Amino acid sequence: MYPDGPDDNGNMFERPGRLTDVLPSPYPNKEAARAANNGAEPPDLTYIVKAREGNENYIFHLLTGNSNYERCVSNNGDIQTETLVRYKN
Repeated sequence: MYPDGPDDNGNMFERPGRLTDVLPSPYPNKEAARAANNGAEPPDLTYIVKAREGNENYIFHLLTGNSNYERCVSNNGDIQTETLVRYKN
């Protein structure tokens, strides 16, 4: 449920989410996010579907571990990142 309002009486209320709603952060602020992720601030994943080749399929394969993608690991200083790259068949 998302906070919304005010209604005709000036009261705030909650409503079901919409596709256009921004995904809320699981952390109260950036410092808490860094503390929970070994000093690295997690990216905003609101528009990740539009930013990756394969759109929704990318997210599905990321979550299910599909073998059509290979895991590439890169080490940039103290932060290690993993990305999935589509096999070129």
